[in-house]
Amino acid sequence: MTRKELWEGTGNKESFFRMFSKDSILIWLFKTYSSNVSRYQARMIDPTYKHITFHRLRSKKEIAIFLGKL
Repeated sequence: MTRKELWEGTGNKESFFRMFSKDSILIWLFKTYSSNVSRYQARMIDPTYKHITFHRLRSKKEIAIFLGKL
């Protein structure tokens, strides 16, 4: 909304109107959410990634518990 560069040196600026344009990150999020969730879930059970411990945190309470254990 401030048209201020989001990350210095990237030239990445968002405006209120751009939030709802065809290039909007919000539109992209809604369009790709389902396929991204499916892809990430598949990777979590893929033996290729068995060396990675995944943590699915679905609530503020789960986040607080997880952070408390760090």
